[in-house]
Amino acid sequence: MMRFFSSPLSRSFALMVIVASTMLTTVITSIQIWFDYRSNLALTHQVHSQVGLSYSASLASSLWTYDDGLVQSQLDGIANLKEVEAAEITSEDGTQWSAGERQSVYTLQQEIPLAVGEGDKRQVLGQLLIISSLDKIYWALAEKFAIILVLNFVKTMCMSIIILYLFYCTIGRHLIDLATHLQDFDLTKPIPEFKLNRKPKGRVTDELDKLTGAMNIMHVGIHSAYQEIADYRDKLECGLRKERELSGLQRQFVSMVSHEFRTPLAIIDGNAQRLLRKKTPVSQDRMNGILGKIRLTVARLTELMESVLSAARLEDGKIKFQPGECRVIDLLNEATSGYQEFDHSHKFITDLERLPQTIVADEKLLRQVFSNLISNAVKYSPAGTTIWVNGQSDGPEHILVSVRDQGVGIPKGEQKKLFERFFRASTSTGIAGTGIGLHLVKHLIEMHDGTISVQSEPDVGTEFIVKIPVDQRADQNPALEIQPPPEDDRIGAALSPV
Repeated sequence: MMRFFSSPLSRSFALMVIVASTMLTTVITSIQIWFDYRSNLALTHQVHSQVGLSYSASLASSLWTYDDGLVQSQLDGIANLKEVEAAEITSEDGTQWSAGERQSVYTLQQEIPLAVGEGDKRQVLGQLLIISSLDKIYWALAEKFAIILVLNFVKTMCMSIIILYLFYCTIGRHLIDLATHLQDFDLTKPIPEFKLNRKPKGRVTDELDKLTGAMNIMHVGIHSAYQEIADYRDKLECGLRKERELSGLQRQFVSMVSHEFRTPLAIIDGNAQRLLRKKTPVSQDRMNGILGKIRLTVARLTELMESVLSAARLEDGKIKFQPGECRVIDLLNEATSGYQEFDHSHKFITDLERLPQTIVADEKLLRQVFSNLISNAVKYSPAGTTIWVNGQSDGPEHILVSVRDQGVGIPKGEQKKLFERFFRASTSTGIAGTGIGLHLVKHLIEMHDGTISVQSEPDVGTEFIVKIPVDQRADQNPALEIQPPPEDDRIGAALSPV
């Protein structure tokens, strides 16, 4: 029965009515009280004037004859007036008479001279002081103001309840029905027409009728647009399937080309080893230099193919994260010595003593990371320059590994794009590469919940800083699928000499 009290909109409307009515009543009552106050003051002034007209002459005569009794009796009569609280007379010789008692904090006073004679012969014998209370006026007005506000509040509350009920019956319940209808709205099903639950009013159309009609038209338009979108979605899904098929073919092609390149590269590497072991008229130092360059080229081409394959596996989500005990110092020494053995044109300086002996990480993925970073340092640095590989603990939970070179460097404005797929800096022009390696490195580090940053300056050098957790267990990253890699999965294989 009192369901309309549960309508927030109805309650808000009723509250606004109460507040507006109270404010309006307060303003109007204040104006009325102000006029009443002015009227009471005017009445008090009028009483003072009448007292002066009625008593001044007789009081002056009594003062002239020094009739104390008559002066006091007339003063008592003045003090007995309703509007007068007290009255006092002070003669010229300092004699005083008083009647009544001052009790009010705020008073209205008027002095009336008591004189005899006319014109130049007029002589002032004393002053009559009439005192009227303003406290009584204030209290009377305050009481009137409070009574008006209370009566208005009761009236407003009654009217608010009536307005609350009428608002709910005419608007609130229809809005609730409309909201319920919108909550049940389903684009995949036919949309029934919404109708207001009220008696028809003939040809009269109000705002609710317009809102209902507009909503029904909107429903029809939305349903039609949804059907069109669904048709486009089906076409896009069909196109996406075809695109995936083409992408799969492309990855198969890349994989095939990579495997086709591995065979001749392995032959070149094998022949280079046999030449290194064979005694020929060619000087051994020269032969070693030539064969070292061959092996370095083979290593770089192999790494290139591995990067292409790894990028394809990363795109397919086939790179598996399998943390375990990892001897990070041995891993870095292995990656560095692999290049030192057949690359004598660069000087390598390592500082790894501040690293922990072991961490929990995926050794194969980290080998791919560090091998790629060292390979880039070699590839983009001129012969005769130095490459630094440093490592240290970063608190008890992380380690930092940096690879710094004296190479071509990277412009400041291009460093933000450095880890994007296929991006190559402008300073790498003329140097072989695909732009896949650093993109792959970033993802492999992120699989360890780590970060990689770069500091570089053109023609000065580049430093990559890798930060990874010391203890990276499988249960710390449940979103990654932990499975052992297949036997032929050479992701992160070391580029050590054969």
